[in-house]
Amino acid sequence: MVSPLHESLVRFVRDHPKRTLEHARSALGDALPRRFSVEVSDGNLTVLPDEYKADLVLILKRRGVPILGVIPEVQLKVDPDKHSTWPAYAVTLRARIGCPVVVLVITPHAWVARWARRPIGLGPGNTFTAVVLGPEDVPAITDPEAARADPLAAVLGALAHARGPRAKEVARAAFRGLDALDDPALWVYCDMILKSVSPADRRGLHAMLSREDYKPQSKFFRDLMAKGIAEGRKIGLEEGRRVGREEGREEGREEGREEGREEGREEGREEGLQVGEREALVKALRKLLAKRKLELRPTHEARLAKANAAQLTRWILKAADARRITDVFPPRR
Repeated sequence: MVSPLHESLVRFVRDHPKRTLEHARSALGDALPRRFSVEVSDGNLTVLPDEYKADLVLILKRRGVPILGVIPEVQLKVDPDKHSTWPAYAVTLRARIGCPVVVLVITPHAWVARWARRPIGLGPGNTFTAVVLGPEDVPAITDPEAARADPLAAVLGALAHARGPRAKEVARAAFRGLDALDDPALWVYCDMILKSVSPADRRGLHAMLSREDYKPQSKFFRDLMAKGIAEGRKIGLEEGRRVGREEGREEGREEGREEGREEGREEGREEGLQVGEREALVKALRKLLAKRKLELRPTHEARLAKANAAQLTRWILKAADARRITDVFPPRR
């Protein structure tokens, strides 16, 4: 099963191939030209079996002629089988497009980067080496102003350092960069960052987003936070009264009621944020579908009503480049 972090990194590369390649310029060296266009396609290399399907294929062109093939591979762990598949990817794509090809391994883990850089022996006098984009190659942006100046770089940094010691600090800056934008599609990356960091960091980020003194800049983010806090207050008040009565019977009515209210508010805000997040994702999905002139049918509405945040995020990713409504909601078997 593909992890949220893997899915997030692949999505970023697909949406922003040039930005990704610029971060890998030092690793690619002279192979990466100064001026080029990029054609993005799926990882189906046509002549290989399904188990050899790459994440993506980027074909760099100049005046319409292929000059470099790049096969981005998101790698979250050491996998010895890749020493067989990566060379196969490269030679197959080279045969197809007739120009140099590199496999670009993208990983948020330093130890995976070190492993991926090792030469792969193919036979006497013949070795293959992947190009690697590791966490040390992607800046960890922690300054909110720098994140606002370049939100995409901040997002890539947050994903690349999602499991590092500064994950929460980098993610917080990325949120500050994203909340200056009113594009619902970019909110998807905020959701991805939350799902990519560790559970402990996620709790800390949720607490930051739910604080009443957190002031988002974009209308989209403000609406989300307002819904979360309002719902949290409502749930917190109700839960506080209930818990307060129970605690009050045991430890004193007044003391228990106050403690119950406080606990209820905290739990309610967290639950309210989750409710607000889900509503925001539904809103973003509807906007994307409307923009692509894709009509929701009653069966799709029924699926929307039951979907959780993770499922909604997957549908948003599909909707960003869908041509038919069935690309987003495949028929159930």
